[in-house]
Amino acid sequence: MKNQRIKDSKFLSLILRHQPEKIGLELDEFGWAILTNCSL
Repeated sequence: MKNQRIKDSKFLSLILRHQPEKIGLELDEFGWAILTNCSL
Protein backbone atom coordinates (compact mmCIF):
# COMPACT_ATOMS: atom_id res chain seq x y z
CA MET A 1 0.00 0.00 0.00
CA LYS A 2 2.78 2.45 0.88
CA ASN A 3 4.66 1.68 -2.35
CA GLN A 4 1.51 2.37 -4.38
CA ARG A 5 1.07 5.74 -2.69
CA ILE A 6 4.64 6.65 -3.56
CA LYS A 7 4.09 5.62 -7.20
CA ASP A 8 0.84 7.60 -7.31
CA SER A 9 2.55 10.65 -5.82
CA LYS A 10 5.37 10.52 -8.35
CA PHE A 11 2.89 10.11 -11.22
CA LEU A 12 0.86 13.11 -10.07
CA SER A 13 4.02 15.20 -9.73
CA LEU A 14 5.07 14.27 -13.26
CA ILE A 15 1.68 15.09 -14.71
CA LEU A 16 0.91 18.27 -12.80
CA ARG A 17 4.39 19.79 -12.79
CA HIS A 18 6.10 18.62 -15.92
CA GLN A 19 3.92 16.91 -18.53
CA PRO A 20 0.22 17.70 -18.18
CA GLU A 21 -0.25 17.04 -21.90
CA LYS A 22 0.44 13.31 -21.29
CA ILE A 23 -3.13 12.99 -19.96
CA GLY A 24 -4.70 15.65 -22.17
CA LEU A 25 -4.66 18.33 -19.47
CA GLU A 26 -4.50 21.89 -20.78
CA LEU A 27 -3.24 24.63 -18.48
CA ASP A 28 -4.02 28.32 -18.81
CA GLU A 29 -1.33 31.00 -18.74
CA PHE A 30 -1.40 30.93 -14.93
CA GLY A 31 -0.92 27.16 -14.65
CA TRP A 32 -4.53 26.31 -13.76
CA ALA A 33 -6.71 23.70 -15.41
CA ILE A 34 -10.44 23.14 -15.64
CA LEU A 35 -10.81 19.52 -14.56
CA THR A 36 -14.05 18.99 -16.45
CA ASN A 37 -11.96 19.38 -19.62
CA CYS A 38 -9.49 16.59 -18.85
CA SER A 39 -9.93 12.97 -19.85
CA LEU A 40 -9.03 11.13 -16.64
